Amino acid sequence: MSGDALALPLRRDVRLLGDILGTVIIEQAGAAVFGREEELRALCKAMRSSGSAAVEARVLEIVRAISVDEAEPLIRSFAIYFQLVNVCEQVHRVRRRRAYLAKPDAPPQRESLDEALQRLAGAGATAAEVQGWLDQLSIELVLTAHPTQPMRDSALQKHIEIATCLENLDRAGLTPDERAALHTRLHQLVLLLWQTEEIRQRRPEVLDEVKHGLFYLDQILFDQVPALFARCEELLPRIFPGYRFSVPPFLRFASWIGGDSDGNPYVTAEVSRQTLLLQKRTVIRRYLQEISTLANWFSQGGRLAPLSEELTLAMADDRERLGSVSCVPGERAEHEPYRAKLTTIWHRLTQTAAALDGGTAQPHPYRTAGELLAELQLIRRSLVQSGSGVLAAGPLAALIRQVEVFGLHLAPLDLRQHSAKLEAAVAWKLCGIAGQDYLLLPDERRVALLLRAASGEQHSSTPLAVGQDDPTAPPVPPELAEQLAVADTIRWAEETIGPGAIGSFIVSMTHQVSDVLGALFLSGNAPGLQIVPLFETVEDLHTAPTLLATLFAIPWYRDHLATCGNQQRLMLGYSDSSKDGGYLTSSWELYQAQERLQRMAGEAGIAIEIFHGRGGTVGRGGGPAHQAILAQPPGTVRGRLRLTEQGEVINLKYGLPAIALRNLDTIAAATLLATTPHGHSQVPVPDRWRQTMERLSAGSYMAYRSLVDDPEFLVYLHQATPLDLIGRLNIGSRPARRTAGASIADLRAIPWVFAWMQSRHTIPGWYGLGSAVEACVGDDPGTAALLRQLYREWPLFQGVIDNAMMAMSKADIHIAAHYAGLVANQAIGQRIFKQIAAEFRLTERHILAITGYAALLENTPVLRASIARRNPYVDPLSFLQIELLRRLRTHAETPEEPLLSRAVQLTIGGIAAGLRNTG
Repeated sequence: MSGDALALPLRRDVRLLGDILGTVIIEQAGAAVFGREEELRALCKAMRSSGSAAVEARVLEIVRAISVDEAEPLIRSFAIYFQLVNVCEQVHRVRRRRAYLAKPDAPPQRESLDEALQRLAGAGATAAEVQGWLDQLSIELVLTAHPTQPMRDSALQKHIEIATCLENLDRAGLTPDERAALHTRLHQLVLLLWQTEEIRQRRPEVLDEVKHGLFYLDQILFDQVPALFARCEELLPRIFPGYRFSVPPFLRFASWIGGDSDGNPYVTAEVSRQTLLLQKRTVIRRYLQEISTLANWFSQGGRLAPLSEELTLAMADDRERLGSVSCVPGERAEHEPYRAKLTTIWHRLTQTAAALDGGTAQPHPYRTAGELLAELQLIRRSLVQSGSGVLAAGPLAALIRQVEVFGLHLAPLDLRQHSAKLEAAVAWKLCGIAGQDYLLLPDERRVALLLRAASGEQHSSTPLAVGQDDPTAPPVPPELAEQLAVADTIRWAEETIGPGAIGSFIVSMTHQVSDVLGALFLSGNAPGLQIVPLFETVEDLHTAPTLLATLFAIPWYRDHLATCGNQQRLMLGYSDSSKDGGYLTSSWELYQAQERLQRMAGEAGIAIEIFHGRGGTVGRGGGPAHQAILAQPPGTVRGRLRLTEQGEVINLKYGLPAIALRNLDTIAAATLLATTPHGHSQVPVPDRWRQTMERLSAGSYMAYRSLVDDPEFLVYLHQATPLDLIGRLNIGSRPARRTAGASIADLRAIPWVFAWMQSRHTIPGWYGLGSAVEACVGDDPGTAALLRQLYREWPLFQGVIDNAMMAMSKADIHIAAHYAGLVANQAIGQRIFKQIAAEFRLTERHILAITGYAALLENTPVLRASIARRNPYVDPLSFLQIELLRRLRTHAETPEEPLLSRAVQLTIGGIAAGLRNTG
């Protein structure tokens, strides 16, 4: 089927839902609102196609004449349209994948495990080599609650129902009544979306965010993970016949939601405990459901399906050891032994859940996931040995995979705190032996004090130690209490939830050795706990190897690493390094940092795992995951990948089951290839390439810093974007700033990127690239040909250019000029905007020259078409937002302010839905 033919169902779905939305608008808001919405859409479409100043003037005339009461239903019309288009595109992704897989002679789908394995086979890799690479794989995806998803959960649930209806409409043989019923249901769902408040009445609490993350783990990923492993097990013997593969549980999930207290005062020790309890209850509930299903299914009689001797002995031991807990005495145990064993497992799981609620101690709960796994594997072995191996596949195999991946805790919880907060807590604990203010000491003196404290040489006048009950000690300052309680939280999690419940203790803004040792000290030196330094600024990326080398030379820290298998996890911050140094410089510094860190760790005899703190947008390290993984420096992946899945990206990647499976498959394929010499070049990057990239980085950094260091840039940022309104949105529990400061450094990377996306500048994803290329090509005309070569042959450079193209395609400098018009001092506004616009045009010109394309995104026509489809609907929202911001700033502290503020917030949600990845 041709690409055009495949696109027909997407156009049909968009038209269907658009027509239903139009009916709902007329029913709920009136024909006048619908007419105005259609007029604005048509005018904006004509404005884009013709560039007519007269058409644009008419758009502005309409927008300026709209009252705030009239604006809200208009905004909601466009915003809900985007929600519906997003669902249609997700459903179409599933449709395209199914159509592709249905072709008997189709080559493997791009960026899939099938393609990766066939590529390895074609390169001459042996089955034994592939098994060895699989054994190295360790992929961990970490869900975070960064507030770039302004959509409420109640709306997301309806999106899933709409998607189900659209998928059902694709079914062959539907009767007219069945089709009419689906159309009626779609009408109901769109009406409910219209009547659902987009703006939360209150800021979500942390546990609300926890439940939101649990939705994806529980309802989507729990079921799709076994499907990924089943797919891998099906592909391997087909591509490498004659070899008996064993696929390890190479994929896992973790979470920051409920443990990330960096800048979020609402993440407390109690919240972390409640999070862990919620996760464990959720996973046990799912296991109970699966065991019940298996028990109903496994109705074999003992005479027709004899048990293995191993399982027979185990069941006899159950009866002797567990007594009545098994509830399988007599006839059922004799005549339906598999059902009897599963019933025993079910009862032990109920006791495991009951043990979490306190009260009476439970006699036989599962202490570890390994105990549960052993019993399920016992059943599998018995089925295989008795000639019923086909029953060991399917639901039983899926449940075994789920226990391997999700354990008894669902997902390890990472704890995170800012280094400055931890320093203050350490100072409080150590001030007795410090004899002076710890915070004033140089790093070497701090390290010496921490080592003395770790060895037990602690002065009796120390005011507080975790768990100390000294009535003479001064009261703990409230702002330090949570940091001082971290060891208790870790200990409680180990005892109550189980081993591995806490995944990492992450130190944000790690600048010096004492930041890491202080975290280890506060954690109570918990064995096996990864203390993870997070390097976020360009300067910290430079000093990271030296800092870690110093740490590795400290016997206390080296002893702790031994409890972690001599492995060091470290995190690289894409967001703040980009905000600090600009897009290109951040990309290059992160690349070099990985090389230096891997080299240094190898010399120290330590294996490192790099944790990639990637955001959803290009300005925060986002972009296609497969390309990003393969663009890592050769030899730095080595089978181990840990990365964050943030904000709206979680819904985009894991909102529908089939899309979730596709994304997991893509990440697994890229990580496998990056681990092998066949899929990832092991040839060192030529010196000339490096030198060119260094020059580009220096030029980009200079251009970027000249913009953001402009004394009047902050005025532009606050007045030419809706930044100040973003902080008021109830879309996340975390404040927009880490501190009360007003500088760019104090501003979190998420609202920074969010504001530039909203105002159609998209600066964090491209600014400085054009000036860098211009300087290089100007110095050496031969550089132009070299850059074209780099784009063809170097995955890093190709990714940098492709991601910049994507960010620029979501920009609109013409509309950004209208945002610049909001700056009160137009001399400032126009001066800075002209600098931005000139850099945009320069960057676009050089990107097209490097790639050879006639237009941005020529190489990704599906994405280009999606953006083109959305723009006529995003543009009206942008014009409405500009006008409402202008009114809001002139009606501050008047009765109209709350209505205007609400209307602007609605435009923020609508533009976010229209541009997809926003923060």
